[in-house]
Amino acid sequence: MKRFGKVVPVLRPQELKNVFPDFSGGVGTPYTVFNSSTGEKWLLFTGWKDPVGLKREGAVAPIEKNLTVDTGKIKKILPSGMIPGNYTMNAVRGVYNPVREEFIVTVTQDSEAYIFLFDADWNRLGFKRILENVGDHGVPFKPMGAYGYLHDAVAAIPSGEKIKLLAIRDVDDLDKMRVEDYGVVAWHGGGNDVLDLILMPRISVITESDEFGKWVLKMFMGPPLSDVKGLDSEGGVPVIGLLEGDILPNLMVDDSFTQIGHPHYTTEPDGYPKILFSSFRDTWSTRRDTEREGYVHEIYAVYVDHSIFDPRSYGVLKDRVFVEAKRELLGKWYWTGSARKALLIHSGAKSSNVSIEVFEATSLINPEDYVVTRLEIPEDRGKVSLDEPAPFIKINSINPARGSLWLVLKY
Repeated sequence: MKRFGKVVPVLRPQELKNVFPDFSGGVGTPYTVFNSSTGEKWLLFTGWKDPVGLKREGAVAPIEKNLTVDTGKIKKILPSGMIPGNYTMNAVRGVYNPVREEFIVTVTQDSEAYIFLFDADWNRLGFKRILENVGDHGVPFKPMGAYGYLHDAVAAIPSGEKIKLLAIRDVDDLDKMRVEDYGVVAWHGGGNDVLDLILMPRISVITESDEFGKWVLKMFMGPPLSDVKGLDSEGGVPVIGLLEGDILPNLMVDDSFTQIGHPHYTTEPDGYPKILFSSFRDTWSTRRDTEREGYVHEIYAVYVDHSIFDPRSYGVLKDRVFVEAKRELLGKWYWTGSARKALLIHSGAKSSNVSIEVFEATSLINPEDYVVTRLEIPEDRGKVSLDEPAPFIKINSINPARGSLWLVLKY
């Protein structure tokens, strides 16, 4: 059965008015969680009733293979008001820990982020604040495994125009849990917000971004795990960069959704790859009762294929690798894949010739094995290209270190 490109409704608040009226105002931030101990599959999401969408609550419900949600079994797990706030429980992400038979859920509220632990029946066991001065973007996280990274997870958050990677050490233990900042992995984005982090099949971030006066989705693509040593200061993850691509043409959604956001890539619950997302159809006009835009979010799924992780399907991938005014540092490794050309564009500073030192490597398993390529941008050009770049490249230095430098990969 051909599924690629098919769009399926998952949960619509208009259909909850009689079944679960507390969520008749909107539903969002969908995330699937698989209980591997019992085989149960859950939709983790937020819901609300108030017309301005500020008093949101975290909830779960069973989800079937046909993407039907058992609305009769919706359970609030993060009620509004349990932690005092103005914009409550606005984005949730989670995983199941089969070793301890517990669910681990992150949530953002106002300017803080929390981690909660729940037992196998979604009874709350405890929670801890892990971040301050953040937005309503959620904190997607993925456990690493073992072999040096037991108990650790990698996470991602937006920070204005930037996307950052974090490590959550001892993510399964509230007493020991701590967060480490691994810095900026991608720069460009008008207003990155709710996002999802993906490690398999490729290190990537899918984020909603406020562009063209609309919330749309973007892909930030990184290397395959097989070419990165690990989650430590010399292993690769803290020093990789992610390259931005336009994922919307691969999703084939249409303008009836008006705006889309809250992305989540998953193969659950039916074994087929898909992106769950929220549609914001009523955000372009003003309600008469509140004199504000609408907040009736709906949850849908769009089936995808391998092309969303194939850089060739994007044509162009890009990142701003150096920004003098923002003190953005050089030194991130970018996976080029099958790029035929790397274009370096320098702007924002008048100077004579600009010298750029580029490192090229075949893998980050042995990042010390690289060759140095020196490029020069003439004063009257502003750009230079590198044909057939190696699988990994790093802009190591720019002289003079002024203005901005973009890396654009063409496939």
